[in-house]
Parts: sequence; structure tokens; C-alpha cells
Amino acid sequence: MASQVLDVRTQKGMTVSQSNEHLRVRTQNSLKLIQGKGHYDPSREHLNFEVGKGGVILPLDKNHSIPQRMKENLTCRGIADPNEGKARPDRRTVVSIIMGGSRKHMRRIAFGDQQLDDTQGADNSHITRQPLIEDWAKDMYEFISKKFGEENIVAFVVHLDELNPHIHCTLLPIDENNKFNYKRVFCGDSKFSLSDFYFQLHDELAVVNERYDLKRGTHIADSGARHRTTEQYLRDLDRERTKLEERCGQLQAENIAYQKVQWALQKEIAKAETRVKGLTTMIHNLEEAKERIANQMDNLRQSADLASKEKQTQLYLLEKQLEAVQMKLEDKQSKLVSADERLQELGEQLNELGKRHTDLAEEYEQLKQDVGDILPEAQRKAYTNVGSALSEMMIEDTKVQFSHLSKTDAKTLDNFEDTLLMDVAERGQSMVAVASALFLGYVDQATEFAKTHGGGGGPGTGWGRRDGEDDRQWARRCVQEAARMMGGRRRGRKR
Repeated sequence: MASQVLDVRTQKGMTVSQSNEHLRVRTQNSLKLIQGKGHYDPSREHLNFEVGKGGVILPLDKNHSIPQRMKENLTCRGIADPNEGKARPDRRTVVSIIMGGSRKHMRRIAFGDQQLDDTQGADNSHITRQPLIEDWAKDMYEFISKKFGEENIVAFVVHLDELNPHIHCTLLPIDENNKFNYKRVFCGDSKFSLSDFYFQLHDELAVVNERYDLKRGTHIADSGARHRTTEQYLRDLDRERTKLEERCGQLQAENIAYQKVQWALQKEIAKAETRVKGLTTMIHNLEEAKERIANQMDNLRQSADLASKEKQTQLYLLEKQLEAVQMKLEDKQSKLVSADERLQELGEQLNELGKRHTDLAEEYEQLKQDVGDILPEAQRKAYTNVGSALSEMMIEDTKVQFSHLSKTDAKTLDNFEDTLLMDVAERGQSMVAVASALFLGYVDQATEFAKTHGGGGGPGTGWGRRDGEDDRQWARRCVQEAARMMGGRRRGRKR
């Protein structure tokens, strides 16, 4: 069985850009951007779908954003959004739930035996959606509905255009009193902690997923896993990738060894088959000789032409020939039994070797895929986390600088000079890319990106995270350094 995937995260609302990502609402620019990413396949976008009220399968509704749906849902129920009108939202009003499973298994559920071409830019428009993925999505929808209330489901989107088919469920944590109460919705009146609840949620989901051969993964309490920083996470992944690459090398060596053994077995089987064939022919010839001697003896006994003494002599000699043939026959028959047993034994060894060779080949292909996926996946997750931290810091800095601007009535442009706001306005996207790389410790990549996107060299000597520096302080320094590397601050503006 494959493992199920369940990820639950809380948000203080949902942006239109997040909604566009879920519903695949894309501009020409964003379409070009995603086409450059290996985990999206635009030719399969038509396979995506939603599950609507009552568990009905629907195409993606791109005309109504998720924030719009959330607002309509609250309005119909007479519930106020606790974050509405706040400069800094502070209530968890959205729960994002991702459900899925092991990639190979989820693809089988979604596409059956159809073969996907994962090459970037490949055309998979001929692939069709299988009924089993719809059944699975409806069961997941029913589970979430019964657990948290169908009225709280704002969007239930199934993505089949990424490497791994999965569900994005957007849920409002509203309790039976029509109040936003994340902890009450997820824990009720019990004294369980949220971690206990998530543990139970995984167990309950595994019961539903059993029909689809998706089992519950190992809980961290049993596995001994611990929370890791981004840097630790990447280091661990790098070590894991090294181990996988070493295992790939071992598998290649084992594969070569098994091929040699297979060749030797096939050669020995050929010899054994020749021996069996030879013994079979010998036995046939001896049986014919035995029958011929027996007939000669019968004819001799019935003959009246020979004197008694001469007949007895010839009979004696024929009996001795018969005994010799019988001994040879028994010897060849015994050897034939041994040869047959040996041939059968070699055949079983070859069959077992073939199965082992197939297992090795499958493991090797899976490991190659894991090695190829592990670092990009780590970088994607890390960049996502870093991006939110950098964005929050940059927004705060921008707010401060806007407040300074509001207090002046002259030389407005000068107020922008040497500010993060001006740097973001001029080359914000490039800055975030460089800052993210610096934050993650990819100094070489940050330097190369800056050089190829109109910037200068790399960071100064001794660049790195300082002792005692928290994520926010580190992110701010990364953004400031990224602005300098991209030719922003300290460069002086031409008038």
C-alpha cells in the first residue's frame, strides 16, 4: 500500500493571487512563468475539477474567486469576517487542507495505466481522467463535510496537472455558534491539544483511504522526528540525496553482478538441457538394445537347429549382454533424474534471479526519480517559507516609508531615494529572488542571478547569518544586501 498525505495549515484570509493559483486563473505572463517550472503541465489543466455541494463533480469555476466565495458564504449566514477592515489581520479565518498520497499511486488512481510524459513541454492533452479519482475526491469531500461541516467548505479543488495529483480544500473554521473559532472547530470541548487532534485526523482519514490502498504514514511520536530549521532541513535532504545516490551506485553494481550470474546460469542451463537430451537418447537406445536382446533370447529358446550345449552357451552370452545393458540403463536413468532435478533447480534460480532483477530495476528507477525530485522539492518548500517571511518584512518596511512620505509636501522623489520602497518599485521581483537565495545560503546562485539580471557582484566578505540573529533580522539584511547587489541602495541616482 502507498502512504496518504494530509497537510493542514491556517491562514488569516486568502489573497486573490492564492485563489488564482488554486483555480488556475492565469495571465499570459503567469502562464509563461509556470511553463518554466517542471512540476506543472498546462496540457493537463483541463483534467482539474472541483467537488461542489452534495459531492457533485464540477469544472473549475474561474469566474468566482475563493475570497469572493468566502464573502458570499459569510453574508448568506450573517457572519462577520473578524479581519475585515484591519490593517493587520490577526484572526485565523481560513484553514487550507491538502490531501493526497504517494505520487506513483495517486497517478494510478487519476490516470490508470496511461503513460505520462514528464518531459518539460510535453503534450499530455490525450490523457483522460479516470472515474476512480472522482470517487476518491467525493469520499474526501464527504469526510471533510462530516468532520467540519459542509457549509464551511468554500472550495474543494482537485489538481491533476501537477506531478502529484492532490486536493486543495479551503475551509472556514466556524463553530456551531456561527463564530470563527479555529481551536474549537478542530478540538471541540476536549482537552486534546491540536497535535493530538491532527494525530486522530490522520487515523480517521486512513479508514476512508483504505478503499484506495492509501495507508497512514508513521507518526512523528513513533518515528522520533523533530522540528528542523530550514537550514537543518536542507542539510538533511542533502545527506539523504547523497545516500540515495550511493544506493543507486550500489544497485548499478548489483545489477551488473546479477547480469553476470544470470549469464552463467543460462550457460549452465544450456549445458544441462544438452545433457538431459543426450541421456534421454542414450536411454532410448539402451531400451531398444534390451528389447532386441530379449527377442534374440526368445527366438533362441524356440529354435531346434542348435544342440543343447551350443544353445546354452549362446543364451548365457545373451544374458550377460542383457545384464550389461540393464546396468547401463539404470545408470543413465539415475543420471537423467539428477539432470532433470538440476535443470529444474537452475530454472527456479533463474526465475528468482529475474524477479530480483526486476525489483532492482524498479528500485533503481524510483531512486533516480527521488534523487531528481528531492532537492528541487526542498528548494521549493524553502523558497515558499522564505518568501512569506521576506514579503512580510518588506511590507512592514514599505508601510513605514509610506508614512514618511505622507508627512512631506515637497521633493517627493527625494523621499524615495535609497529606500527599500524605491528598490522594490524598480526591481522587486529580482530582489526577492536574490534575497531568497541569500536567506537559504545559496550565495553562488544569488551572485550569478544578480550578475545576469543587471546587478553587480556578490555579497561582501564574511557574509552570513550572525549569532543570535532571528529570522526577521536575517531576512531584512538579506533584502538590503539583495538591493545592493541588484544595484539599488548605495548606488546614487542619476538626475
